[in-house]
Amino acid sequence: MKSVLPLGATSIELEGALPESVRAELAGFSLLPCGPGITLSVLSATPARLEARRGLIASVHGIWELGNEGHSLAVYARELSTEMPVVRFDLEGAEGELRIAPSIPDWALVPAVVSVGLQVLSMRLLAERGGVLLHASGIACERAILFVGPSGAGKTTAARNSRAKATTFCDDRAVVYLDRGGEYRVLASPFQQRSRSVPGDHPLAALCLLTQALRPRVRELSRARGVARLASRAFLPLWDRQAVERSLSFLGRLARRVPTVDLELADSPSFLALLEPWLCPPTPPSRAATSVAERGNR
Repeated sequence: MKSVLPLGATSIELEGALPESVRAELAGFSLLPCGPGITLSVLSATPARLEARRGLIASVHGIWELGNEGHSLAVYARELSTEMPVVRFDLEGAEGELRIAPSIPDWALVPAVVSVGLQVLSMRLLAERGGVLLHASGIACERAILFVGPSGAGKTTAARNSRAKATTFCDDRAVVYLDRGGEYRVLASPFQQRSRSVPGDHPLAALCLLTQALRPRVRELSRARGVARLASRAFLPLWDRQAVERSLSFLGRLARRVPTVDLELADSPSFLALLEPWLCPPTPPSRAATSVAERGNR
């Protein structure tokens, strides 16, 4: 039985004994269009230890340690008194294996660490193929807008207050990529959303970096400032210097093409009027929307 994790420009196809909860998270996403990616055979087998350790990864499920050597990635559960990884990915070109340890003391950790491992692998693949995973919520009407910011910045609130004008398709993680036609697009990541994310693929109209305020206002950002703030909210493959450089280059091109602004946000739907030229533009786009887009990309 196959499951697919679409990443826009690429994808991860999984064949074999995938935990049922992970398979359920991916259900519905498998039908989204995506570029060629990698195929992983999922095995229940003790993963070999990797000597090199490259830092910690935090998730809603706990703190994990990452091992990385060449084309192999391993995820260790710090809560467990074992030196063996919980999962390990071994890649060979467009194919590979995902090994899941069969003797983990706490089986509740398995789906969590598989999800974390798939996200880590996603960061690397997106860096290679042209894309990035952002800490953002997203709304869509004719086009999509991302609300980008840390936990507590108001991403979920902004999405909730947009319901009269748009559909929320993700509330915590979004994949941004460049399609073959040269258009920047966005889709939800199925993992670590507070509510069920909605499968869908949308043209990206604007990136709104959130700050709190008493009344809503859009402030233009220089491209350098926009890229710096996006990078602080991107999930970057920090264990791989070249992959980080590719991701930062992608963010630079993204901010050049897609309006990247500071949205001063109050807890009311009144900010939506500021976003309508991007969310549901007339055809052709109005002069005002074009002007804001140009100023936001300087």
